[in-house]
Amino acid sequence: MGGAIPDATAIHAARKKREAMRAGGQLAESKSSSSYISLKGTVDGDKRASSPRHEDEDDSDADEPRINFTGVRSAAAVKNRQLEELDNSPAANLLNVNNILPYNEEEDQWEQQQIRKAMKATQLAKVIGISNQRPVGVSADPFHDGSRDPMMMSGAMSYVSHIPIPTSMCNPNSVAGSFSNGNINNDMMVGLKKPIAYNLQGIKDRLKERLQSLKEVSSRHGSDLDRAVDDMILSKMEIDKFEGCLPEMANSHRYYQDLRGYVTDLVECYDEKLLSIKYLEDKFYKSKSDIARKLMERRREDVRDQMKELSSNSKPPLLMNSEETVAEEARQRRAAEREGRRRRRLQQRKSNQTFITGKKHADGMSSDEEMSSLDQSDLGKVRQDVENQARTVMSDVVEEFSSLEYVCERLQQWRKDDISAYTDAFVPMCLPKIISPLVRLQILFWNPLTEHNNIETMPWYKTVATYADKIKMDDIISPIDEFDTSNSNGVNIHEDNDHKDVLNFLKNDPDSKLLSLVIEKVVVVRITNFVRSAYDPLSTTQTLKLTGLLEKLIDIYPSINGASRQMRELLEVIKEKLKIAIDNDVYIPIGYPKHLLENPLSGHAAFLQRQFWGAFKLYRNVLAWHGILSDTIVAEMSLNSILNRYMVIGLGVMVSCGEYEQVDYKCHHIIRALPKAWVLDQTDPDSNCPSVNSAIYKIGLQRFSKFLVNTFGASNNVIPKKFIENAISYLKMLGAQEESQTMERKLTERVR
Repeated sequence: MGGAIPDATAIHAARKKREAMRAGGQLAESKSSSSYISLKGTVDGDKRASSPRHEDEDDSDADEPRINFTGVRSAAAVKNRQLEELDNSPAANLLNVNNILPYNEEEDQWEQQQIRKAMKATQLAKVIGISNQRPVGVSADPFHDGSRDPMMMSGAMSYVSHIPIPTSMCNPNSVAGSFSNGNINNDMMVGLKKPIAYNLQGIKDRLKERLQSLKEVSSRHGSDLDRAVDDMILSKMEIDKFEGCLPEMANSHRYYQDLRGYVTDLVECYDEKLLSIKYLEDKFYKSKSDIARKLMERRREDVRDQMKELSSNSKPPLLMNSEETVAEEARQRRAAEREGRRRRRLQQRKSNQTFITGKKHADGMSSDEEMSSLDQSDLGKVRQDVENQARTVMSDVVEEFSSLEYVCERLQQWRKDDISAYTDAFVPMCLPKIISPLVRLQILFWNPLTEHNNIETMPWYKTVATYADKIKMDDIISPIDEFDTSNSNGVNIHEDNDHKDVLNFLKNDPDSKLLSLVIEKVVVVRITNFVRSAYDPLSTTQTLKLTGLLEKLIDIYPSINGASRQMRELLEVIKEKLKIAIDNDVYIPIGYPKHLLENPLSGHAAFLQRQFWGAFKLYRNVLAWHGILSDTIVAEMSLNSILNRYMVIGLGVMVSCGEYEQVDYKCHHIIRALPKAWVLDQTDPDSNCPSVNSAIYKIGLQRFSKFLVNTFGASNNVIPKKFIENAISYLKMLGAQEESQTMERKLTERVR
């Protein structure tokens, strides 16, 4: 090699050569050769030298003596020692009797390594401890061939010299399984259980115990068999039952798949069409709202113009600048239009039956709702446009989706076929929402403020009302006409039971409130939108139509009550509308000269009378909501906000001018406008509940009663006796008994 350092390949080849020489018995010849140096003369050294990882250790420590530490053992050493004891245990002898194989050193080393990897030291100690409990009669010879293979225990059988080996121990798997779990069964080692006595009686007892145990096992097996047979019979019955129902289930499956597709398409169609319907509704509401806003603004502008005309601070036309001149011209133009509308309303009243019968009309009680020709033309165009678009909303939809009758008929057929599934699917709860788009289309141009309130004549009403009424009474009432069921008195004994059956059926009908729910969720919402956009509280016509409609709905339909969210929203909108009208539309002029007010032909007196009757009209319209709104709200707005704040002031101005006849006439109308529940009936004083009357009296009537006492006091000789007596009757009707008695006593003293 020339002194070069050999590489790893050369070193490994030389080592293999030396090992081959040792194995071939050439050790003696190699000792004389200079190329061979003996490192260790023991077998252990040869084995260790065969491992590559010990090459450096062997070369470096060849000349150093080895020091043995007695008593100090590593974990690996302890484990090796336990494996050696396991090899010498009786379990190894037991498992090595029947399966004796030739010994192989490489397999032995491999198996020992696998055992060390798979078993912990504590497991080895447990196995060794159990195995060392050698049973009587078992041979202690570990292996017959002198091998120390611990894995020969798998599938083997022990060598027993004195006691017969049980049959269960002949199963190699059971022995191997017992050993793999780290536990050797003692019964497997020693055979059968040791008898109590080695005589005939002991054997008989053992046989009886064994027979009893076998009988118990057989009884359990018989019970299990009976249960299995019963389960099999029930299973066959269920299979036959479901196989018989299979065609019906298939038809039902197809039916519900078809129904599911129909409902899905219906919902998708209506989701798309609802946007168009809502657009048309909003467009129509906006046109009504614009007209109502113009009318209210024109009315308020007329009041401001008249107040400015009668004001003493108005400038003459010669002293006005250009802006004031333009404003004055606009005011004069509005005044001319106002007078023209008043004349037309007067002509209309003269042709009315009320004027012919001689009933006096107070100026200011009529509503100025006349629209200009331009506004009428614009409103007509909007209505025509909405009608044209409404016709095209469902033009691209087939009849089974666009017809309310067809939709109700389809759902009613489902209800008739399977009412349980119909109810479980919450159809009665969702049905008002399903049919609401079609109902909204039919009431698109219905105006609850001006048109009729008889919704029963509408086409959709009949369809919805008869949805759940198509019931065959023969299915409810038992046939009783075939035989006589009358008792001795001629009374049908089944009549009450049949009547109860009908009532129970109708009570449990899931669609019994369908019409009421449609009214609540569609019609009431429609009314709310109209009130918000177009209701004028000063219009007596609108107020009476609206209150009449709501009273009818509340009386007939059970879901229209204070618990309904839609109804609460409607009442809240009405209350806000009334408050806005009270704040902006009521005005009583004061401060005019007395001589002008005493002249009934003067503009100041006419303006005062007009404004008072305008306030009275709003007062009466607010009281018309009694029974719909709460008494507290109605009394607060009508008595405190209108009567005591404005009307009593106007009455005081008239009293200062000596107009006692006018004051008595107006007080008479004020009392007559009050609800009957708030006043006492003079012909039947016990007809009213005192608590109701006293509550209302405390809220607002006390101040008005004081006004009557102060105005028509008996000490004033100028007031005619007739007016004083009328005032006493007014006080009694209001529940002011003490004040009325005081006035009667003073009136008696005055006569004397």
